[in-house]
Amino acid sequence: FFGGGAKTRGRRAPARGADIRATVKIPFETAVTGGSVDIGVDRSGSTETLTVKIPAGVSEGQVVRLSGQGATSARGGAAGDLYLTIEIEPHRYFRRDGSNLLVDVPITPSEAALGAKIEVPTLSEGRVVLTVPPETSSGMKLRLKGKGIVDPQTNHAGDQFVVIKIVISKGLSESDKALYQQLAKNEKPPRDNLWGLPVIRSVPAATNLEIVRSACPIRHDDPSRNCCWRVDHWSQRSSWVSHASHWSAV
Repeated sequence: FFGGGAKTRGRRAPARGADIRATVKIPFETAVTGGSVDIGVDRSGSTETLTVKIPAGVSEGQVVRLSGQGATSARGGAAGDLYLTIEIEPHRYFRRDGSNLLVDVPITPSEAALGAKIEVPTLSEGRVVLTVPPETSSGMKLRLKGKGIVDPQTNHAGDQFVVIKIVISKGLSESDKALYQQLAKNEKPPRDNLWGLPVIRSVPAATNLEIVRSACPIRHDDPSRNCCWRVDHWSQRSSWVSHASHWSAV
């Protein structure tokens, strides 16, 4: 009547299936190098096994999206997606710091003092030989460049750090102890002036040593605070009193 035809409303697309969220625990090595894992996914009351490809370099808590692997649509629409939250199993001796790997490696006091060539593990190349420089301290980190984890965003490999731990052997013989006693005569305590304080020298284990708390001569806002200690080395009758950064002989 008005020159226009009747309009029909378009059909709505069928609703897509629901997304599924699950957690998958993977080995440490798989997180670093990538690989495949089998997981069980609950779909409409039944469990299906899927083989999922894990990209190299995934991190703890990272979410991996698998398109179309969620629940199917009841009305013929597209399937939902599967979201997997990554959990990484701890390694026996490696640990991770971003794209870097760390591993603790024990060495002897003589290896630390004189230097040595030692074998250390890597995650992807087996054992390699590492040079420990002379006068190495416990806690020092020695770098193996490029032997860490490949960053999936930059495709750049991190490093592996060997953390040195100096270990004293158990069951020292009398001759071993004699050698250490001889060495101790020429050693300077590494704590000397470390905190701006003179060090209380090391004393033999058999020495009678008493540490007691004494009255603090300086008033504080907090009356319960007492920061002064008196150390009595009975064999030498030497004492020290400490307050904050000031130590003085008494």
